[in-house]
Amino acid sequence: MKKNLLIIIFFISTHIYTQNFIGGKNNYSINSGFSIDVFGGVNNPINDIKSFVKKGNSAGITFRKIINNNLSLDITGNYSSFSVKEELNLSSNNWSSSSISIGPQYKLKFLFLSLGLYGKIGFSFLSVPKGESYFPDTKIIINKFENVNLTSPESHFGINVSVKVLEGIKLVGNFDYSNNLSNKVEYLNRDISSAINEKGRINYDVADQIPFENRSLGFSAMNISIGISFDICGACTNSYSQGLSNSSRIQNPNGETPPLPTQAQDWNSTRSNKTEKGCPKHED
Repeated sequence: MKKNLLIIIFFISTHIYTQNFIGGKNNYSINSGFSIDVFGGVNNPINDIKSFVKKGNSAGITFRKIINNNLSLDITGNYSSFSVKEELNLSSNNWSSSSISIGPQYKLKFLFLSLGLYGKIGFSFLSVPKGESYFPDTKIIINKFENVNLTSPESHFGINVSVKVLEGIKLVGNFDYSNNLSNKVEYLNRDISSAINEKGRINYDVADQIPFENRSLGFSAMNISIGISFDICGACTNSYSQGLSNSSRIQNPNGETPPLPTQAQDWNSTRSNKTEKGCPKHED
């Protein structure tokens, strides 16, 4: 199921890119443009890693190519950290992850707010410090971690909510689920339950003789963040202005096309709905 979703995201992203970046001239519609989101929030660990870390912080930036009022292509860079639980004796108080991902977003509009649904694929760069953890209230080591730095494919699925604050500025909120797809964190673990008698007392000599076994854990998290989105449009001005110029050349009754107006002419006389500074606007 995951592979099918990733394949769909990949082909949609590729299609959007080829149609709007390398597909030819005049690809920008009136509702096209760009925006940048800057955000920060909290991470909640999911599944395996909850045994070792707790909530942490995150920050990121999204560069968005707006295709039309409903569809965009997003590129996101994100940094996340997770606070290590107090009972772990690690060389650092945090596990950290950096990632970059790309994918489409489909946006639905409801009165004063917009709701975006997205899926992205990319890579994460995970860092886990060296350390160990102990059986509660003892000095018996039950987990060992070596210093680990992993690069792995990663998927993101989530919801983006935006509310217009001012012209070109929106308040945004993100609910993002991230999942490491291949490489897992390797560590050593031993189960000392066989060294505990019926009264709950530990035989330390037996416990020390129990060997360690290789284990691995997945890296998944739910991120909740808020931020600000800024609309920008400089890259689309030329093609948009060219489209206006071509559309202004209306044939006369004789079937002849008049020449383009000179710089001395008032553009408003030939195109009443020209946007200020030649910059297209998209709906919020």
